[in-house]
Amino acid sequence: EKANNHYGMVGLEAAILYEKGWEQHVDTVIMVYCNDEERIKRYISREKKKGFDVTPEQALNAIQGYGQMDQEEKKRRTLEMGGFVIDSSGTKEETLAQVSQVYEKLWKNYKEKKEEK
Repeated sequence: EKANNHYGMVGLEAAILYEKGWEQHVDTVIMVYCNDEERIKRYISREKKKGFDVTPEQALNAIQGYGQMDQEEKKRRTLEMGGFVIDSSGTKEETLAQVSQVYEKLWKNYKEKKEEK
């Protein structure tokens, strides 16, 4: 039984949700993505903090090597399911504003469904 039938909203972080077919077990998918340029920049920054020097090419290979579905395909599938897509390529504040909008929509939908019961 899906979580929102009894307990409100439950979040699940699953980078390989589609790859494993888990999307059938959730009511809504929220996909957070970032453009490739920013993904590479963030990857290099994380690796530098660990003491590793990584070229942009190595970063791209590492990002693509995680076995995840292409971001554009994930976005398409998420939107087809009626889910939400958040672009985290911008500032933290811009991303948080999108998260707040999605949360408000989810909470409104949850309350409406609860009232129907």
